[in-house]
Amino acid sequence: MDFGEGHYDSAQKKMVNVTDNVIYQENPPINEATGFSSETSTLPGVHKVVLDIDMEAVLIPSSRRGHYHLVIDKYMPQEKYFSFLKVMAEYGIIEKGYAEHSIRRGASWIRAPWFKKGQKVKATPFDLAPEQKVQEFK
Repeated sequence: MDFGEGHYDSAQKKMVNVTDNVIYQENPPINEATGFSSETSTLPGVHKVVLDIDMEAVLIPSSRRGHYHLVIDKYMPQEKYFSFLKVMAEYGIIEKGYAEHSIRRGASWIRAPWFKKGQKVKATPFDLAPEQKVQEFK
């Protein structure tokens, strides 16, 4: 997609000198694209999620291919965060069960990238018998 020339004029609080003719090109070479649209070219009226996130964010690959963990550096009150999780689940961005478990636990959790699913967890003080706790964790 080519948006043409233009720039943001802070005095007018809008883009100026932008050409009206937006040019769509099916599958252009990635290094020639000047923008990306949420609208799909093969399914009219259907969109993919394309976001301009105006804060720090990290996308971490999950141990399952094609799955990721997204961390956005945004503080949110718990009530709003849980509403956010419900909406993300409603629209299929996250699994409904993940949202439900996160709300039940009081926080959402992701596995550390270096810790693989199924890997055994080392014993913690809570996993040991009372007599072991005194010896192991003095």
